[in-house]
Amino acid sequence: MPVRRSRAAEDKWFALFPKAVPGGRVQKIFVPSDQMTGKVIGSAASRTGPDAFESSGDLDQLVPAGVVTDLTTYWDSWSDRSKFPAGAVGRRNGKVYSVKPYSNLIGLWYNADILDKLSITPPVTFDELGAALAKVKQAGYVGLAIAGDANLDAEWQARPFYSGFGFDYLHPDVAPLQQTFELFTGWLRAGYLPADVATWNQVTSFPRFTAGNVVFCVNGNWQRGKAKTDAKFRYGVAPMPRGPMGGTVYLGGEEFCVGRFASDPKLAWEYLTSTVLSHDGGLVALDFGSVPNRTDLSAAPEMQDPVVKSFQAAIRSGTEYPDPGLGTKVSAVRQVFGQSWNGLLAGQKSPQRAAQDVVAGLQRLLHP
Repeated sequence: MPVRRSRAAEDKWFALFPKAVPGGRVQKIFVPSDQMTGKVIGSAASRTGPDAFESSGDLDQLVPAGVVTDLTTYWDSWSDRSKFPAGAVGRRNGKVYSVKPYSNLIGLWYNADILDKLSITPPVTFDELGAALAKVKQAGYVGLAIAGDANLDAEWQARPFYSGFGFDYLHPDVAPLQQTFELFTGWLRAGYLPADVATWNQVTSFPRFTAGNVVFCVNGNWQRGKAKTDAKFRYGVAPMPRGPMGGTVYLGGEEFCVGRFASDPKLAWEYLTSTVLSHDGGLVALDFGSVPNRTDLSAAPEMQDPVVKSFQAAIRSGTEYPDPGLGTKVSAVRQVFGQSWNGLLAGQKSPQRAAQDVVAGLQRLLHP
């Protein structure tokens, strides 16, 4: 998701290494993120490659290519492993290949002034959200802003809803997805959503929220700065409401790996655990707007911003992004969903038709 790291933040990480390993030093080689996977895989032909590197959800390519070190033994013997949520650990075939030190994720932003006025508490279930939206509508406000276009970000924002009914990309079934779409069709007909929600995206929806026109907004931690500068009302964030089957949110952000041909894999692992995965290294993520994954940081002074605390609490419902098993078809899969999602919210598809189209598209992609 749209969060950029600063060089100053990376320098803070690098400075931690010699404190843990006297005389240790870090040589950084910059590779554009969209080229990283190809370069790491390409270097394997000469049995070379980085000692440690960061990836953006490409384990389904890296693991089969044999270019990442199996970290299971290191992970299992690391005393801090219990401080990371399951969604932050990249596993394939039961083995650990990466760890994510920080996340970018969505939550439910809300206008606290309006909720207090209407005696509404932040909803924790779909039913509670629906009841809140009914009160909001009756009071004359716009209820919920969510990306309704066909962009990939819309699928990201819809994740807690379709997973809350039990839909799974790798085992697609029409019924839970149809339930999801029926929920939103009902909300749209009741006037709980903006009439033109099909044209909204995650970028354009947040200014409508900070302008005070919308009570609830599905959006991410990267909007924290915008909220501080633009909102003229009290606001808050709650973890996304949960459905009958619970539900998950994607944990975006970089995952860190050890290269298969690292000159000293143990030292490379020590580099990761003493820098990006360490207690102090976790706090560095706040410098560039991401949310540390380490659960033992919740009491740190830097973490006491209520918005930050809410997003870290939401990490407990986080899942690995992308869904393991989608390989290079991640974008295509999300586009299949996004097209039907947009068609549904634009009034061009019924819930049943939209769900059937998604499942048929997934079958063509994943089970040709």
